[in-house]
Amino acid sequence: MSDQNTQANAAKELFKPIQKQARFSRKKQLLIVVFFILAALIAWFISAASAVLIRPTPAFAQTQIGYWLKLPFGQDVLMLPGKYTVSATAPGYHPYEESFELGDESLELNINMKKLPGQLKLNAKDGWTQQAINGELKSTLIQSSPLKESYSATTDFPSVEAGQYQLSVEHPLYLPLAQSIEITGMGKSQEQDLVLQANYGLIHVAHKNPGAQLRINEKEENLNEERIALAVGDYDVCLEQEGYKSQCHWIELAAKQELTVDFAELLPADASLTLSSTPSAANVLVNGQFRGQTPITLALSPGEAQSIKLYKDGYQRFSKTVTLKEKEQQTLQASLLPFLGKVSLKLFPSNTKVFLNNKALKLNKGVVNLVSHPQTLRFEAPGYASQSHRISPSQNRPLQLDIQLLTLAEQKFANLKPVYRNSNGEQLKLFKPKHSFTMGASRREQGRRANESQRKVKLNRAFYLATHEVSNKAFRQFKNSHNSNHSKGTSLNNDKYPVANISWQDAALYCNWLSQKEKLKPFYNVQQGKVSGFDESANGYRLPTEAEWAWIARYDAGKMKKYAWGDRMQHSASKASYAGNYADRSAATQVGSILNNYDDGFAASAPSGKFPANKHGIYDLGGNMAEWVHDVYGISTGLNRTELENPMGKQSGQHYVIRGPNWTSGTMSDLRLAFRDYGNAGKRHVGFRIARNAL
Repeated sequence: MSDQNTQANAAKELFKPIQKQARFSRKKQLLIVVFFILAALIAWFISAASAVLIRPTPAFAQTQIGYWLKLPFGQDVLMLPGKYTVSATAPGYHPYEESFELGDESLELNINMKKLPGQLKLNAKDGWTQQAINGELKSTLIQSSPLKESYSATTDFPSVEAGQYQLSVEHPLYLPLAQSIEITGMGKSQEQDLVLQANYGLIHVAHKNPGAQLRINEKEENLNEERIALAVGDYDVCLEQEGYKSQCHWIELAAKQELTVDFAELLPADASLTLSSTPSAANVLVNGQFRGQTPITLALSPGEAQSIKLYKDGYQRFSKTVTLKEKEQQTLQASLLPFLGKVSLKLFPSNTKVFLNNKALKLNKGVVNLVSHPQTLRFEAPGYASQSHRISPSQNRPLQLDIQLLTLAEQKFANLKPVYRNSNGEQLKLFKPKHSFTMGASRREQGRRANESQRKVKLNRAFYLATHEVSNKAFRQFKNSHNSNHSKGTSLNNDKYPVANISWQDAALYCNWLSQKEKLKPFYNVQQGKVSGFDESANGYRLPTEAEWAWIARYDAGKMKKYAWGDRMQHSASKASYAGNYADRSAATQVGSILNNYDDGFAASAPSGKFPANKHGIYDLGGNMAEWVHDVYGISTGLNRTELENPMGKQSGQHYVIRGPNWTSGTMSDLRLAFRDYGNAGKRHVGFRIARNAL
C-alpha cells in the first residue's frame, strides 16, 4: 500500500503544471517605460526647438547660454523659443553678455568680443648725448580711425585699447617726433624706444663776480650750473648785481652748439635819477635813447649833462636837462599837460552812468572832454547789462557816441551760444522762433487721420534742440542695463544707433538725470520714481513740445511741409531718393507696407545722423525713429480759433504723443510729417531727442 502511495505521489509530481514565469522583472519594465517617455520628450523637444548658431570672434572664445533646457552641438545649441542671455569669455578679451529672443526659426548670433587694453612704456633717448630723457617729455596717442581722445603722460600709458595709433612726442628741447604704432592690447605690456633729435644748444657762463645773478631773456637761471641747455634761438644773457652796472651779451644758439659766455668784472653803478610822472606810464628818453616808462630809476653817468624827455600819447612832451654828481641820487616829478578831445554821448536809458578807469565821469549836457588817446569807457544803469567801448578822442575832431544798453534779459538772450555740446556728448542747437503757424492737417489732405485736427500756434520762446536722436551709448550712461533688443533678428542695440524700446517715462527720467548731472533745475517733477508733472520755468532738459517738433520738422517759408522731402510722394518706377530711413525693400521681412522703389540700405534702424539733416540742421526728423514728445496725447475738435502761445499741454496723462515717420513707415499716411501716434510703453521704432528752454 505504501508503495502504491509512493508511486502515485511521484506521478503527480511528474505531471505537475509548470508555473508561468514573467518575461521581464518589474524594475526592467519601469526602465523601459521611462526610456520611452524620455524618447518621446526628446522627439518633442527636437521638433519644437530652434537652433541658435553661435559665431564668436575670436573663434576660441568659450560661450554659454544661461539656461538648462538645451541640446548642444559644439558651440551651437537647440533650444525652445523664448528670451535668453548668451555670455562669452576668452583670454585677453572683455567678458561679453547679450540678451536675445529665439523664435520659430534658427538664429545666428555673431559675437564680437572686445580686446582688453594694453600697456605702453616709452624709453626716450637723446640722439646727441645718448642720455635718457625725462622731465617735460609729453607723449600723445591718437587712434587714426575712428578718431579717439588723446592720451597724455610723461613716459607711460597704463591702459590703451588695442589698435593702430599715431604716436607723437614733444619736448621743448627736441624736434617733434611722430610715428605709427600698433597696440596689441589683450592685457599685454609693450615697450617702444624713441630717439629724439636735439633742437637745443649748451652755454657755459664764465665770470668773476661772486653773488651775481644770471638772467636769460628776463628769466633768472642758476649761475652755478656747469652747462645750461637752451632751445635753439636768440638770447639776451645778462649778469646783474645790486650796486653794480649790469653786463649783457646777445647770443644766437644753434642746435648741438656749445658756447661759452664770458663776463668781465662788473663796474660800480652810476648816479641814479628816480623819475615819476602824472599821469604815469610815460615813455622816457635819455639822450635820445628809450629807457622805459615812469616810474623808473635811471643809472646815469656822473658829471655829464643828461637830456631827459618824457612823452605819452594824448599829452604834451616834457623836457629837462640834469647833471648828477658821482653816486648822487635824485628824484624828479613831471606833470604832463593833456591834449583834450570832445566826446558827445547820447545815452539810453537816460540814467546811464559813464565810467573811465572805474571812476564816474561828470557830463555837461551829455558832453565830456577826455585825453586824446585810446581809452575804454564803461556804461552802466540799474536793470541793464553794462557795456564797454574803446574810443580815441581827438583834439581836432569831436566824437559822437550813441549808447543803448540792453536789459539783462535782452543781454542774456544775445549771449546765448548758437551750438553747444552737453556733458553726455550730445550737440544742441539754439532756435529763436517768432512764427505763428497751423499744426495738424487739413481734412482734404490725402492720408489724414482723425487725430490730426488743426490748431493755431505761436512760438516765440527760444529753445535748444538736440541735432541727433539719443543714441544707445548715450542712454546707457543713464541706465547701463538697457537693451534696445532687435527686430526679427536685426539688432537695434548698436552704440551709434538711436535708443529704442524705451517708455515715455524712461525718456523723461533721462532728461532729469542729465539736468542733475549738469546742476540744472530738473524740468520734470518725480514722485516715487514716476513723472507727475513739470516745471515750465525750469532750465533743465526736457522732451521737445509737439509744437516745437512740428515747427522744426514742417515750417518752411511760411508753409507747413507735407513730407520731409517735399509735398509729393515719389511714384516713379525708377529708384526713388527719399534721403531717409523708411520701410524700404530691405525691410520687407520686418513690416507690412514698404516703398517698393526705394532702398536706404537698412532693414531696421540706422546710425543717428546717417542721412542728410533738414534745413535747420536737425537729423532724422523725417525717418529712422519716431520720437516721444513732451505733450500728453489728446484730440481737439475742429480748427481752434484761439492762438496758443508756446503750448506745453497738460501736466500729466495716461498716453503721450509720438511724432514723425520712422523706419517702419511705408504708406502715404504714416510718411507724412503731420502723422501722430501715441502710447506710453516702449516700441521698436520709437526713440527720442532732448530739448531745453534757452532762458
